[in-house]
Amino acid sequence: MEDTEICHCNNVSKNEITNAICQHGYTSVAEIQNKLKAGIICGRCIPEIRDILAKQNQ
Repeated sequence: MEDTEICHCNNVSKNEITNAICQHGYTSVAEIQNKLKAGIICGRCIPEIRDILAKQNQ
């Protein structure tokens, strides 16, 4: 299974985001930004982070 890079600026993968959501119960983009640093530089990955959060928190 390929581990897609979501945040290119800080090299954060989809698996890292998914694991953080599952293990720590993150429910917001802000939590992901604070803990993983994804989406804090250019912000282009924020919509994708939102999609991952929505799918994981269904």
